[in-house]
Amino acid sequence: GSILSSNKKTASAKNVASYVEYRQRGTYPNKIASVRKYSPDLSSIEWERDFTGFSSSFPGGIAVSDDGNRIVAFSYGNPFGPLLMKVLDSQGNGYEVDLSAMDSLMGQLNGQNGEGYALSGDGSRVFVMSSLKWMILELGDTSVNLLGSCYAHNNIYYPRGSVAINYDGSRAVAPYARGEPGHSYSYLGVFEEPFSSGVCWMGYNHEIQVPGDRISSSYGVAISDDGTHAVYGATGFGVGEDTNTNIISLSLSDISSPQFSYQLLMNYFSPGDQGEKTNRVVKVSMTPDGERFVAGLWGDLSHFSPEIMVFDKGQSSPADIFSTPGSIADLEISDDGTQFTASVYHRHASQGVHTDSLRVYDI
Repeated sequence: GSILSSNKKTASAKNVASYVEYRQRGTYPNKIASVRKYSPDLSSIEWERDFTGFSSSFPGGIAVSDDGNRIVAFSYGNPFGPLLMKVLDSQGNGYEVDLSAMDSLMGQLNGQNGEGYALSGDGSRVFVMSSLKWMILELGDTSVNLLGSCYAHNNIYYPRGSVAINYDGSRAVAPYARGEPGHSYSYLGVFEEPFSSGVCWMGYNHEIQVPGDRISSSYGVAISDDGTHAVYGATGFGVGEDTNTNIISLSLSDISSPQFSYQLLMNYFSPGDQGEKTNRVVKVSMTPDGERFVAGLWGDLSHFSPEIMVFDKGQSSPADIFSTPGSIADLEISDDGTQFTASVYHRHASQGVHTDSLRVYDI
């Protein structure tokens, strides 16, 4: 499977040896963001392309299509914009788009760990989330076409967590929080063709039962290649009278019905720690067929909860668990579901700056 590093600045293609890096050079206020592509054996740099548009740019993330022929990267200025997207081919040719010029609400990515974006496996479409809005764009050779967008309203809180899009870009999923302060719930919105624009067109609302005084911004979401299955991990705090324990919820649903009725295939619901409020869902990754997924968590300081859990379709108990020295920064499961890679911090993520290592696990 593809691998994303813990700092969300590198990515690799699934089906070919293609590795790209999103990096910064220089010092503030003259930092420059660029995209760099390496040779298959990582021994040399094939090309590097700088972002333009402002003097100080910050990384927003990077993604590669399954065949390595389409690369998208995001960068934003200090402090809140503009939000730029660079679209490149495997040779480094392409163009740059100012998403903020297309829509003033697209000022900065609002994803978990900066991951408010997703590229379809075939490289044809990208799903982008800001603090107030979602956009689905079709990527051409020289320009982009807006297929649909929506913005939060009424009792829909800000978009939260990461987003996901299926292989051909025909269906996408995104989490959001909804409700009133002190009694919120997390939902999963499914976006399907034909896309539209305006107030959020959530055709399908999947309520994950994580009530609490507030909902964490740390969610994970994934979708199968054919768009029929979605997995969603959420973290809730202050549940009931217990305001010191956070709750971890992981759900896999069949969302294939055109009426967006769903079948809950599994649901894991458990206290995430012992009163520390330090655990949260960081990332979920699913096999293309939707039969297995792996979830990565921060864990807790007392090691009450495992940092990695593997689930099979239809089973609400983990098929396997793994404990690590520190929090999970990122992970990705292989297409056949027999291995996964994880970027692991050397200590808990709440303890500040730390180094990380990349590990490969057999399931």
